[in-house]
Amino acid sequence: MTRILLITNADDFGLTPEVNQAVARAFDGGLVRSASLLAGADCAADAAAIAAVRPGLGVGVHLALTQVKPILPPERIPGLTGDTGAFPAGPRQFVTRLMSGRIHADEIRAEWTAQIERALALGVRISHLDGHQHLHVLPGVARIFREVAEKFGIRAMRLPRLGGPSRSPQEWLKGLAIQLAQRYARPSLHGLIWPDAFWGLACSGDLTRARVLTILQALTPGAHELMTHPATDHAVMARDHHWGYHWQTELEALCDPAALDLVKTRGITLGNFHDLV
Repeated sequence: MTRILLITNADDFGLTPEVNQAVARAFDGGLVRSASLLAGADCAADAAAIAAVRPGLGVGVHLALTQVKPILPPERIPGLTGDTGAFPAGPRQFVTRLMSGRIHADEIRAEWTAQIERALALGVRISHLDGHQHLHVLPGVARIFREVAEKFGIRAMRLPRLGGPSRSPQEWLKGLAIQLAQRYARPSLHGLIWPDAFWGLACSGDLTRARVLTILQALTPGAHELMTHPATDHAVMARDHHWGYHWQTELEALCDPAALDLVKTRGITLGNFHDLV
């Protein structure tokens, strides 16, 4: 590929009205041309409606096993939901349950299948799959991810890798662990495709204007994914979701005139995962 294709993907589409509004705004007047839908989230139907009137917005499924609500009832997935009836609070808790043998592959397969079926029922023409908190590239989980993708005929996926600025040494180390995990998992992902490069892993939740401009300057010919987490009201998001993200800052960076000018000057093509297949 001689052109520069940039897939700026907004994660957590459907999580809240603020995220949905940000995705619409960043598509209408910014860099976003792709989003990953949390199919079981409260505002997923509204997200699908936003995408339906924006045919250039590719929508994938943000397959979740932590933090948000599962689609299946707890009795169908007892290893995933435990005594609380909820997903694990984060990756560490998920891995602990997984390694202890409490989570069975059939539960992950069933829940992810339900999430994809929910997206399809909402009218989404699925562009790709990825994993909330990148759990889809964990060894063992990656095989299930590929099986589910193949079942629905979905070829494109996110492959998280280190690239670009870092918000802190801790985030860089977390990104390194994710990169190592996906390297071990790659044989399990045979047959799937992904962009040549991935950006935003080590500055997840803190993609400032300066970092966006740095990334845009660094793009080389090929296909690139830039992971983002925009929302319109930081105070509301920070109150309800204690993830340490700078939601509104990311939205402003994605709609910054200097970033849009740089895309035009460099001849960068803004697209989505449909452009890979």
